[in-house]
Amino acid sequence: MLTQPTRLPLQVMHSSFPDPVSPRIASVPIYTDLKKIICENQRNLYMLRRFDLFVFLFLRS
Repeated sequence: MLTQPTRLPLQVMHSSFPDPVSPRIASVPIYTDLKKIICENQRNLYMLRRFDLFVFLFLRS
């Protein structure tokens, strides 16, 4: 189970930031596997959001 970030700025950033993961990105196996690994190891929604943004910008470039 994921834990919420403890610091308020991270919570605000997480809740106000739109999820950049579109269905075409989410269907990529490598992406979902990496996200699962990060989710299990870090248990940090803020890091998951940063990872989503990185993948989104990387695939868009």
